[in-house]
Amino acid sequence: MKSDWDVVEVREACELIVDCINNTAPTVDGPTPYKMLRTTNIGEGRIDLSDVDYVTEETYEEWIRRAEVNKGDVLLTREAPLGDVGLVREDDTVFLGQRVMQYRPDPEVLDSRYLTYAFLSPFVQNQIHKYKGSGSTVDHIRVPECEKIKIPLPPLEYQKKIADVLTDFDDKIQTNIEMNDRLEAIADALFQSWFIDFDNYTDFKDSKEGQIPSEFQVKELGELVNPSRGLSYTSDYLDKKGEEGYPMINLKNVEEGGGFREDGMKFYTKEEMKERYEMEPYDLIIAITEQTMDGSLLGSPALIPPIFDEDRIIISQDVCDISPKEDNMLDEYFLYYLMRSDKFRNYCHAHATGSTVHHLRQDVIKSYPVILPPESEIERFSDIVQSMKELQFSNMIENRYLEEMKQTLLPRLMTGEVRASDINIGEKKLSNEV
Repeated sequence: MKSDWDVVEVREACELIVDCINNTAPTVDGPTPYKMLRTTNIGEGRIDLSDVDYVTEETYEEWIRRAEVNKGDVLLTREAPLGDVGLVREDDTVFLGQRVMQYRPDPEVLDSRYLTYAFLSPFVQNQIHKYKGSGSTVDHIRVPECEKIKIPLPPLEYQKKIADVLTDFDDKIQTNIEMNDRLEAIADALFQSWFIDFDNYTDFKDSKEGQIPSEFQVKELGELVNPSRGLSYTSDYLDKKGEEGYPMINLKNVEEGGGFREDGMKFYTKEEMKERYEMEPYDLIIAITEQTMDGSLLGSPALIPPIFDEDRIIISQDVCDISPKEDNMLDEYFLYYLMRSDKFRNYCHAHATGSTVHHLRQDVIKSYPVILPPESEIERFSDIVQSMKELQFSNMIENRYLEEMKQTLLPRLMTGEVRASDINIGEKKLSNEV
């Protein structure tokens, strides 16, 4: 830490520190303007409002009696999970769910964005996580300790420079994420229009799946692909830190509805295994096991992105490889968007087995009726979405680099080891001068 920087308890630099009301607010079927922020909505410095619980205006007014949540407030989860952080970036009618702390910096002393990054830094996270395993069955930090968290406090002008640098990283990452979401939506809409709504066709025929274009045919998925379940393993061969072993793709790497996510990766250390468990970039998998009540992840597909340096990629028993048979015209792009469709995923949910753990059997996957277009239409569609998917993967690779660079810089900026003025993201320039 630079010698001329203060290190203070966060309460000394805040106008307001408030704990949530420790009762569960009664929710209603939404949407309403009044949204409850749960711990799952807070993380990586952001507030995610894509999946919130809604309440009435009366409940909202009751739950903000301690304080409203304003733009610029910083939120910290103090349990389940411990230490996630989010900055409130917009004015909205939101309020705190359980196990969330609210911080409102004094604007003459502390910058809100800087506080967010300070909370994310190892200097603060180490303070928060020292309470892990302190006798409770759930890792948590008590309210008094939340007020005493120590943060480095450089001059306000320099806080803003640090926040500007780190925000540049986050803004570029978010721009790439939003671009990928738009590309995925475009490809979904194209598939829906061509192969489900049949918007471009006028000549139809009867089939067991109803009226379909005359050039199309109905086949069971098992005639077109070879499903293969992943590796059954024991934790003895896992390295969760990723310091050794091979990437093992599992349920946590599949987005609900379809898509790949990098967080939650496991690493498998045993050398001997069958080749059928090994995958390559652009291979297709789907989720076939889930422990949630509704089984909403079942049947969700993911294309494996080209982000791995290791020479082997493995899939776990909770996902299934979907490989097109060599004697047909199908490819992974067409199949991926087929499996992202509501029709396919509704079929998977309806045919799942199990009560507490839901399963999707391979014979169920094989029995799915595919309304198959002519080869020329599949090729036309795949040519379009291939370029989209490659751009998505390029953005994912760039985000991986930006996140790694940000995580490297964060602690060094917070201790003054690196000056904010020495960093240029566009030129990837970094000076070690203080």
